[in-house]
Amino acid sequence: TLRIRLKQTDYNLPYVLAGKASGKLQTGRFLEYKNEPHNRLLCTFLNLFGVPSTGFGEAQFPGTLSGIA
Repeated sequence: TLRIRLKQTDYNLPYVLAGKASGKLQTGRFLEYKNEPHNRLLCTFLNLFGVPSTGFGEAQFPGTLSGIA
């Protein structure tokens, strides 16, 4: 299990990801990103699963998160 906590607006939004994404993810970690929108996490997932993307959702939150894969 990989647990990720993102800080968005005034509350923490935790995510739990189970599985290794065909060996692309290291499990057993807790990652915390300060002041990152969840759009970047979802964009990171798209790229991990083979869907090339530079953003997800609103255009004001482009990019991915480093250190997940």
